[in-house]
Amino acid sequence: MFFCLQLLQLLLKASQDKKFVCDEAERTLQVMTECVPSCPLLMQLKPYVSHINPRVRAKAASCVYRCVAKLVSVQNKSQSLIYGVNSEHISISFLSI
Repeated sequence: MFFCLQLLQLLLKASQDKKFVCDEAERTLQVMTECVPSCPLLMQLKPYVSHINPRVRAKAASCVYRCVAKLVSVQNKSQSLIYGVNSEHISISFLSI
């Protein structure tokens, strides 16, 4: 729960007009998507892709993109990634080709 509240604060700060605050929050979000395992982070980001604030939605979507890109880069070339994101769930599965 604490992580979820901190994530919301980071997304709100990253969507502000103050350049310094926005840049630092964005940098923190980028480091977080690199260091935190992708699947748990995707589940934490799920509520914010449908947030009322369009800027928060945009920042959450960019974090989801980076998490999925990280998952794809980890997989072998012999596997493909199928994922879906909607308002109710995030599903990610790897298929062997």
